Amino acid sequence: MHTAGLKNEEYVSKLQISGSNAIKQKNEAGVNLFESSDLTDGVIPGKLVRPKYNESELVKAIDTRIFELIPQEVPQGPATVLRSIYEEALDEIDALNQDKVNLENQVNQLSSTISSLDTTIENLRIQLDGEVLKASVAENQAQISAETVADTTSDLSNAVQNATQEAIQRVSLTARNQALKEQLSGVYKQVAGLEEQLTGALAQRAQQQAQQARTATAVAAGAELLGDEVIIKNLQEGGAKDISITSNHKGGTGSIRFEGGEKFEIENLGKNTVNVTISFRNDAKNFLKTSSTRISVPAGQKKRVTFSINTNWWKGVKPKSRIFAKAKTYNGTVTFKSSTGDEQTFSATMRKNVKS
Repeated sequence: MHTAGLKNEEYVSKLQISGSNAIKQKNEAGVNLFESSDLTDGVIPGKLVRPKYNESELVKAIDTRIFELIPQEVPQGPATVLRSIYEEALDEIDALNQDKVNLENQVNQLSSTISSLDTTIENLRIQLDGEVLKASVAENQAQISAETVADTTSDLSNAVQNATQEAIQRVSLTARNQALKEQLSGVYKQVAGLEEQLTGALAQRAQQQAQQARTATAVAAGAELLGDEVIIKNLQEGGAKDISITSNHKGGTGSIRFEGGEKFEIENLGKNTVNVTISFRNDAKNFLKTSSTRISVPAGQKKRVTFSINTNWWKGVKPKSRIFAKAKTYNGTVTFKSSTGDEQTFSATMRKNVKS
């Protein structure tokens, strides 16, 4: 069914362009005729009558302030910020407060460690003084022994003289003299043996004292002992004992930085080769790695161990974005174990912040 009249869009377009000229005009008799077959039928023109205004009322409207038409001023409220910015600031404040608590705990732990090390150093000094005293006593005993040997030698000389005088009176002077010479040679050999034993004991004692002094010096400098003959030292600047790592999501893997514990030095003060095995526990299994977990250290030598970060694991752990994210700390331990069964464990901490 076709639309007619004002429902016909094409016809309405003509009306908008031509106005009343597009409308079918009346016939000669002045009558509007409509045919159902003509789609333009049914529309007739008309005049718009302009309404008359009440002039008295219009006069009243002059100089009248119609407040409904005046734009209202926006009231000044207190200074505010967006809730998202406010909540983000609160999160940062909470994170900083937590960092402050963690740092205070670390300071307390380090203070306790320093006190313990001071006690250990004092004990080692006492032991060192004791060993020096023992060495002095041994030296005095050696001097006394030497004096005793001198007295014995003098007695033997007197005995030889007496024996010689007696042998002159005997026919077997030559035989007796030979026997005394053999006895004297045996005594000299005994004296030489005692001197060699004393020299070896003094050398061994001096070596032990030197090793103890090196050990005490290393411990005072922040190193750790693995048994009696192996020293493990953190080479990070500042002498931090444990492994500490910081990073942030915004800076990517380039922001990863060792605060302490990136490199360690293993020194063997003993006379035999020592094998050291490195193992990781807890989160340290994931974020720490090294080129070799088994290190052989010959006697009197040093070996270095360098740790690095598993960046693939770092990329997949929280925080992964900067929107409503919080910093997170991952903890673990690293254990050095020697072939003699001695162990030394260091804590390993990696903190991943949202941004620097």
